Amino acid sequence: MKDTVGIILADRVQQRPNELLQFRNTSALPLAGKYRLIDFMLSGMTNSGIEKVGIVVSGNSASLNTHLGAGEAWDLRRRSQGLTLLYPSSSDGDAQRFAVITDFLKHSKQKLVLVGRGDIVFNTSFKPFLNFHRENRADISVMYHKLTDNSVLSKSDILEFDENGRLYSFEKNPRTPSSKNASMNIYLLERRLLLKLIDEAVSHGDRDLIMDCIVKKINDLRIFCYRFTNYSKRIDSVKSYFETNMDMMSEKVRAEIFMPERRIYTCPRNFAPTQYGDNAQISDCLIADGCRIDGELENCVVFGGVRIEKGVKAQNCILMEKSFVGNGGQLEYVVLDKECVVREGARLCGQQSFPVIIGKGAVI
Repeated sequence: MKDTVGIILADRVQQRPNELLQFRNTSALPLAGKYRLIDFMLSGMTNSGIEKVGIVVSGNSASLNTHLGAGEAWDLRRRSQGLTLLYPSSSDGDAQRFAVITDFLKHSKQKLVLVGRGDIVFNTSFKPFLNFHRENRADISVMYHKLTDNSVLSKSDILEFDENGRLYSFEKNPRTPSSKNASMNIYLLERRLLLKLIDEAVSHGDRDLIMDCIVKKINDLRIFCYRFTNYSKRIDSVKSYFETNMDMMSEKVRAEIFMPERRIYTCPRNFAPTQYGDNAQISDCLIADGCRIDGELENCVVFGGVRIEKGVKAQNCILMEKSFVGNGGQLEYVVLDKECVVREGARLCGQQSFPVIIGKGAVI
C-alpha cells in the first residue's frame, strides 16, 4: 500500500473527561502493560506498507508527542514520507483541522488516503480492505464491525447497506440502533476526492470530516462497507478503557491482537527484568518489566516499574508505570495512573462498571 497515505485523527477526547485525561488525550492512554492506544492504528498502517502518515493532534498532546517521537518505533523516521504531526490552531480548532489536513494532502503524492482514529484497539492488515475497495469500484469504503451491546451501539455510527455492501443509511449515536453494524471510523478513498469533499465542506461552513465530507454524499457516491471480524474495541469511556485492559487477559483476545507476523509496535522502555519476592502470588496477570512484586495480584494489568510490597492484595486492577502500593494495601477495581502512591494499609474498592480512578502522581 505504498500508494496510500494515512491520516490518524488523534485530536478528540472521550465524551466524559476524567482523571486519566488530565495530562493526555485519548490516543495516548496506556494499555496492556506497555502500549498506547495510537500504537494499534499506527502499527496497522505501517504493517500494511503505508510509508507516510499524518497524525492530527490537539488538546493535551505532550504525552502523545513524547511517545511518538520522530516515528522510529514504526520505521517512519525518514527524509521523505515518514511521520508528520499536524497541529490545528487552538483559536478555531475545527476549521484548522481541515486546513492542516488539506495542506498535508496537497504535499502528498499518493493516490489513496486511509483515514482512521487513534482510539481503537485492533490488529489488521489493510490490504484486504484495499482489495475490497478496488473490487467494488468504490468511491469510499468504510470498515465496520458487528456489536451486540446496545449501550455501545447507541454511542456509535450505525450503518445499513444492501446485499452488495453499498451503504444507504447512516445513523450517528441513535437511541434505538437500526442495525448491529457499527462503523470503526476507518475510511478509504482517493486523495483528490477527499480534497474536493473538504473544499466543498469548507465553502458551506461545515466542520466535521466524517459527517460533513463523507456521510452527506451517501446518495452521490459509491460507498461500500467492509466487515472486520476479529477483536476490536473503541475506547470512549472509563468503562470501555477498563474492559479493554481486562480483555487482554484472554488468550483468545491476545492471539487476535498480538500476532508474531503482524506486530504491534510501541516506543520501547528500558527496564530491568521484574523481580518477584518470596511472598509474591500472581494469578492471571499481565506484568511488564522493571517491577518489584512481593504481594498478591489477581487479574491485574501491571505496567513497568511498579512496586508492590508485602501483604498487598490487588484484584482486577490497572497499575500504571512507577506506581507504588505499600505494605498491606488492598485494591479492587482500581486504576492507578503513573507514579501514584498508595500508602501502607490503604484500602480502595470500586466496581466493575465503575472502577476507582486515581490521577497521575496522587498520594493516597
